[in-house]
Amino acid sequence: MKPKKDLKIINKVLIILVKLHVTQDTSYLETFETKLTKILSIYREIVFSKLENDYYIIVVPFNEEKELIDLISKLELAILPSTSKKEENAVIAGVSIYPLDGSKLEELIEKAKTKQEIVSSFYEIKEVSNIISIQRLIERAFKEKLFVFHIQPYFETWNLKPVGGEFLARIVDSKNIYTPGFFIDYLEKSDYIYDFEALLIDEAIRIAKKIDNIKDKKITLSINIAPKTIKNYIFIESILKSIKSAKLCNVYISLELTEREIIDEDTLVYLKELKSIVNLEKIPVKITIDDFGSGYTSVKTLTRGVIDSIKIDKSIIDDIYYSKEKVITVSGFSFICGKMGITTIAEGVEEEINLRILRAIGVDQVQGYLL
Repeated sequence: MKPKKDLKIINKVLIILVKLHVTQDTSYLETFETKLTKILSIYREIVFSKLENDYYIIVVPFNEEKELIDLISKLELAILPSTSKKEENAVIAGVSIYPLDGSKLEELIEKAKTKQEIVSSFYEIKEVSNIISIQRLIERAFKEKLFVFHIQPYFETWNLKPVGGEFLARIVDSKNIYTPGFFIDYLEKSDYIYDFEALLIDEAIRIAKKIDNIKDKKITLSINIAPKTIKNYIFIESILKSIKSAKLCNVYISLELTEREIIDEDTLVYLKELKSIVNLEKIPVKITIDDFGSGYTSVKTLTRGVIDSIKIDKSIIDDIYYSKEKVITVSGFSFICGKMGITTIAEGVEEEINLRILRAIGVDQVQGYLL
């Protein structure tokens, strides 16, 4: 399946709060602002302003991390002293990123202040270094085909028979195994997400075809989808077309969105339209809310008629045997969803006693390392 790019550009801004280190001599301090003004005027996309306490705020707008690397190279030339002595190059710098760290300039400045460190190069700033290293890892993963997919199964609670599985991605090279915690945030916010999800859909369909000959058993394969993917009509259309053309009889592909993503009213509208197409054309696709109960979604979301299943967040399942409140909460989820025809799946089941409680409560399915 060939991915389609989203036509909407998502703008991001890197805020760099910079201050000369006290070890620098007076002559450089005097020329710093002049040099900054002169060189940065060449690059009109970069702007700066002087703040109180001898701080400068440098505003670097970018769309993709590739562009950010180029802009940081320009900043290296524009700002840092031309000396081979590392200690004389030192500046105090902290960074924040809009919209990840805040929506207002005041918030972004305060965030940058909390991350201040002494560096001799902007590439040494931890957050910038992480962005660049992750971006390079992602590029290499696509080029060298380093993405590896595993499936974590989930089971019917009452008899522990497998009824589906969730695709989990790793990047694996000769030295390291990188889990999603390292790269997924970057991936979801970049345009690489379309290439990644196209790869994921192709793998899910390949596996689905292999197991589609299982008779008298419906299996669900779940994949995580970024919210901007749901809002990309062209890309979603290509996903539905690929799944429909697979002509699956016994396997469903479930699109999982986290609870914090699905609460957005626009996303719900897109999901409603997607669900209408799925029902009309009889495409074996389901919609799942992941991390349900983590604090964002109201029960109203369940009444929209677009949700097929919820995955109850691990934070609620953990230590449920100690908490009457957790038992009541999960019982409530199970009761409401049962009345609405929505499947409940408990995530993070790691202890036998938790499984027994979930079975007694009536949760439909369970997933976790115990199993």
